[in-house]
Amino acid sequence: MSKVLRLLEGYTKDQIEENIEFFIDNEQEEDRGPLVCGCGSNPSSEPIYDSGTGTYSAMCPGCKDWSDFIYEQDMEDQTCK
Repeated sequence: MSKVLRLLEGYTKDQIEENIEFFIDNEQEEDRGPLVCGCGSNPSSEPIYDSGTGTYSAMCPGCKDWSDFIYEQDMEDQTCK
């Protein structure tokens, strides 16, 4: 099932039409790409978001320990500066 269909699941046509801006905004924010560790590995467990610090933590197969993860796109932005 596509992301769009999952997002719209359970809503009627009228509800979707009335709230189309909400659905468009949520679809655009939903996919920010993969999370990566500083070593370049993807998480081996489900990342946990800490809203206090704004970071994701998970087990890293490269570091073999708990580590903080950021979106790959954000990592590329930091290294280009």
